[in-house]
This record gives sequence, structure tokens and C-alpha cells, in this order.
Amino acid sequence: SLLDVQTGEKVWTFEGGGDTCALSPDGTQVLCGGANDKKLSLLDAKTGEKLWAVERAGAVWTCAFGPDGTRMLCGGGDKKLSLLDAKGGGKVWTHQRTDEVKTCAFSPDGTRVLCGGDDKELSLLDVKTAEKVWTVECASYVVTCAFSPDGNHALCGDWDKKLSLLEAKKGGKVW
Repeated sequence: SLLDVQTGEKVWTFEGGGDTCALSPDGTQVLCGGANDKKLSLLDAKTGEKLWAVERAGAVWTCAFGPDGTRMLCGGGDKKLSLLDAKGGGKVWTHQRTDEVKTCAFSPDGTRVLCGGDDKELSLLDVKTAEKVWTVECASYVVTCAFSPDGNHALCGDWDKKLSLLEAKKGGKVW
């Protein structure tokens, strides 16, 4: 459901995937995905109208908009992270993992992507090529990741409740 921030009232409710969601940078669109319907859907933020949906081979566990809103990420139970075009959901590239993808994030400048999951690894990818820049082994399943606002650091959280701060260029641990 989309809620009015000031009143807390429901603006609209979408029947479909609700395991992950993201707002576009300009606030006009909502990206959502789910485990049961195995779809990634793009919705109009004002009305909740579905603009398009993409079928996936497995559950959709994570999604994110790029900083300019023209690209988006989607990952999940099919062990893939995909970069998609926001206009129609067409695949730009797909990055194969060894286990389910549970988290992803764009760098603030949109040139790099973090992804991690049940393979206990956090990887940094180049957005243009999908090539790995680095991979860091984690103690447990990677459940969340984020970039610092300046893009110089990456944050990684795992299932064992350990948080790691990494240097984004090479993946070296800060703490």
C-alpha cells in the first residue's frame, strides 16, 4: 500500500508482490516484486495503476531504481541480478550468482552496483558491463547493502547481525 505521509491514510493498495519495493528518484513511480507471483511490477505512484510487469523464474527479493530513474535492478530466487530499462522492463544485462540474490543497491552516481545474498558474498559490479570489480566473503547470508552518499564506502549486513563498512573502490574492510 502507498500511504500519505502526513495523514497515514492509504492512497492505494496493489494486489501482487509485496516482498520488496522502491520509489523512483522523482517519486512518480513505484517498483515492487514478490515471492508468490514471481513478478516485478512498475506502478504509477499517484494511482497505483500497473504500467508494466516482468515475469521472473523465481521469487523477487530485491529491487532498486538507479539515481536518474532510467534503470532499475531486480534480483531473487532465480540466482540472478538483472539491470532493466525503466520504460518497459527490458533486460540490459543479467549477472548470474551461485545462490539467491537478497539485496542490491546503485552507487550514487549510477556507475556501480552492489549485490549480495545467500551465497555469503557481496559483489561490486560495473553498471555498463556487469563485470565484477570485487567480491567480499561474508560470515553469513548477505541481507542488506548500501552505498555512502559520496559513493566511497559500501555497507554490508548479514544474517548473523554483523555489519561491515567497506572501501568501495577495492572492497577492503574499514571495520
